[in-house]
Amino acid sequence: ALADSKLKTSDIDCIELVGEATRIPAVKKTVEEVFEKDKHFRTLNSSECVARGCALMAAMILPQYHVSNFEIQECNPFPIEVSWSVSDGKMKSQVLFPKGNNFPSVKSLTFDGRSEPMDVGVSYKSMDGIITGLPQLLARYRIEPPKPKEDKFSLKLRVQLDQNSIAALDTAEQV
Repeated sequence: ALADSKLKTSDIDCIELVGEATRIPAVKKTVEEVFEKDKHFRTLNSSECVARGCALMAAMILPQYHVSNFEIQECNPFPIEVSWSVSDGKMKSQVLFPKGNNFPSVKSLTFDGRSEPMDVGVSYKSMDGIITGLPQLLARYRIEPPKPKEDKFSLKLRVQLDQNSIAALDTAEQV
């Protein structure tokens, strides 16, 4: 949303409409009202620009093709938290990927001296703005660490927000 970008409408010079839906008069009018502009542009072929962008993105991902370097930063629209069981049976949680976190991204949690089994969940922090019917809990894991061989040890969890903005436990290891 415009408010999330921290931009003011005065910071935006022009509006480029792309995609066939932007030919609908009500869509054009709404865009002009939201951005407080009395004019919009159609300098790109609106039927082809989305397909061209997808083809360019695919070429960037595939190792067989080389395209000019340019940066695309994508960010998750909803905060994602990780929760874990503690020894008294209750759960603790921490937001690992706040709203606006770039992806792909990997974050770690370290538990010193943790050798007992634990339940781990990855979920949306809240359901505000989430499409109705989607679950809040994205993944659930049961971790049973091996008996430690050293006196000092830690359980390290790596949680990944992949290139598709899907959060999951990547690894759990005893160090």
